[in-house]
Amino acid sequence: MSDSEYEDFGSGDESLDEIETNADYGNACMAEDYVEDLDHEQLNRTLAAGYLLKETRLFIERLTSSVKPSESVARAILLRNGWNKASAAASFDKFTLCDEFKESSETTECEVCGCEDEKFLSPSCGHGFCLQCWKIHASQRLQQRLDVCCMARDCPVLLTETAIKPLLSPLLNKRLDSILFDCYIVAHPRLRFCPGPNCDQLILAKETPAPKRVTCRLCHTSCCFMCGLEFHAPTECTTIKQWLRKCTDDSETANYISANTKDCPKCDSCIEKSGGCNHMLCR
Repeated sequence: MSDSEYEDFGSGDESLDEIETNADYGNACMAEDYVEDLDHEQLNRTLAAGYLLKETRLFIERLTSSVKPSESVARAILLRNGWNKASAAASFDKFTLCDEFKESSETTECEVCGCEDEKFLSPSCGHGFCLQCWKIHASQRLQQRLDVCCMARDCPVLLTETAIKPLLSPLLNKRLDSILFDCYIVAHPRLRFCPGPNCDQLILAKETPAPKRVTCRLCHTSCCFMCGLEFHAPTECTTIKQWLRKCTDDSETANYISANTKDCPKCDSCIEKSGGCNHMLCR
């Protein structure tokens, strides 16, 4: 092969710095939008709960409906719409949510356990069951991180936190508040938990959420606001996740995950079906 077939990259006297300076990296250059820190505010759990309450009441005030929902119903609607007030208001009439139980005078026998001498309760749909069955049903659904629905077959009614709290033990009631709070934070596009170890701070984005760097003022942990991973500009969140997964492909654990799990379409966490029905709920 002749020397003319080779591309001339220079005389060979250039320094490495000069070669890198003259190189064209194109889209690999770090964009300013990624380099700048996201303007954010640090909150503890109490302040974050106050912020969510303010958001909920603002949503209720802006509803054009003459019938204003309770705060628990409003939070349930906002949660299902990712705290998007516009879409939540548009779908307000489509939700079938129950905020309280009523004693059922028409029910004489519980269809679940068959008892006849107990107190029967029914949600807004009118389906009555005994108090003990409601307690067991609510506890089991919450432990599985599922919505608490009516026990009647094919009934679309869902129970809000206000309705189910009286059914739970004090210990589970305490856990319920924590579970619901975590769900509200994860669903909110402008709120994130600090990924730092043993750090319970939350980060509120003051501007439109973007894949920018945020730094916790308490533990000084920096991360990408969108995915919670270590700041990875200019690589996109999906790309860096695929790269990290590729780096672990040689391990047996990674091979098992690849063969037996799927990514949740909502939060991208690995999920595995090991039994039960086909219904799965992202928590």
